[in-house]
Amino acid sequence: MMMGYVPDLDIGEEDTLYPFIRNAEMSSLAYAVRETHWDGLCLVPANLRLYLAEYELAARIARNEQSLLNRIAEGIASVSEHFDVIILDPPPALGTVSLSVMRAANALLIPIPPTVVDFTSTTSFLAMLHESIGVLEERGMPIDLGWIRFLATRADEQKSMQRELLQIMRNLFGENMLRSVLRDSAEIDNASARMMSVYELEQPVTSRETYRRCLTYLNAVNAEIETQIRLTWPSHRARLRTEGVL
Repeated sequence: MMMGYVPDLDIGEEDTLYPFIRNAEMSSLAYAVRETHWDGLCLVPANLRLYLAEYELAARIARNEQSLLNRIAEGIASVSEHFDVIILDPPPALGTVSLSVMRAANALLIPIPPTVVDFTSTTSFLAMLHESIGVLEERGMPIDLGWIRFLATRADEQKSMQRELLQIMRNLFGENMLRSVLRDSAEIDNASARMMSVYELEQPVTSRETYRRCLTYLNAVNAEIETQIRLTWPSHRARLRTEGVL
């Protein structure tokens, strides 16, 4: 919706990943790639009908069609030459679609709000992920990730409990924790309510100080993520070394 489409009105089942996942004879995902109002940013959309793929994949994999877990990777490979970065946003659960995404990905970014419930659920997710990766490896389908990073989001460091949890997360995840923190901001909520990002706002919705502070948080986080992505590119890795980033 943030990209200008109403999922269950503008997007049909045939516009999603679903046809590619279910039809082995399809060799390219190009049919599903759509332009957005952001220059250079394209989208493979989803809607509720895509959820059917979860059940179909599970049933077919149970019949020993395990190669289906490679379909998203095959789809990404079919269009990858047209893009510098491809972001995969799976459901927050380790179902068959999410495992297919993991097979296609070469890095993993995990957002964690510093609350007890979110922190606990993330540690449970990591335990299940570790077990799932082990099962896939036993079946000859390893998950190869260049890096895993954790990002603290919606953080309010004025709250003592959140400060304590942030420190616990830094101690636990070490260098895998991004240094930048995406702090909570009313400007993000206000922009989202207008179906926009903060970068699209023509003027502050709250105060100019809040707006500038929010942009500082966003720019710091995005710059650090961009650096992590560039480190996966051999040419950029060499340049970052010479610039002293590494």
